[in-house]
Amino acid sequence: MTKANIYQTKIQQTKPVVYKENKNPRKPGLLKGKIWISDDFNDEDEEINKLFYGE
Repeated sequence: MTKANIYQTKIQQTKPVVYKENKNPRKPGLLKGKIWISDDFNDEDEEINKLFYGE
């Protein structure tokens, strides 16, 4: 016969916080010229597709 030990923990799993709406709206274009994404970013790679989908 096996025994299962069940322990109660007093560790708080979540912490309730008050939601505060941001009073300063985001400014579009703030990072313009600071981030670069290559032209082939959305192109699929055949080698990776073979790993996912097989041949």
